[in-house]
Amino acid sequence: MNKMAVAIATDSAVTVSHRDGPKIYNSADKLFPFPGGQPVAIMIHNSAEFCGVPWEVLINKYYENFGSTKFPTVKDYSDSLVAFIKSYPFEKSERDASINAIIEGEYRRVVNEVKSYLNSYLE
Repeated sequence: MNKMAVAIATDSAVTVSHRDGPKIYNSADKLFPFPGGQPVAIMIHNSAEFCGVPWEVLINKYYENFGSTKFPTVKDYSDSLVAFIKSYPFEKSERDASINAIIEGEYRRVVNEVKSYLNSYLE
C-alpha cells in the first residue's frame, strides 16, 4: 500500500439517453488523466453525456484549452473545469432537456425517500 497515492479505475459500461430510452454501451472511456503526467484525472459517473454532448468530447475540448495548465490544488482543477463547462455553447434545447431530466430525477428521488420514511413511520 502506498500512503501517498490513490489508484482509480473504472469499468467500461456507460448509459446514453435516447428518445427510445437509455442505451448501455460496454466500450466507453470514463477515466481521463490530465496530459503531461499531472497527478489529476477526470472520472465520469452515471451518464455518458451532459446537455446532449458526450463527456468525452467535453473533456477533450477542455484538455485542448487547459490540459497543460498546472494548478496548485485539486479545487483549482475542478473550478477550471466547471468554468469551462459553464462557458460551453450547448444547444438551448439540449441544455433545457438536461436540466429538466436532472430536476425530474431529483424529484423522484425525494418522493421515494419520503414514501420510504412514511412507510417506516406508519409500520
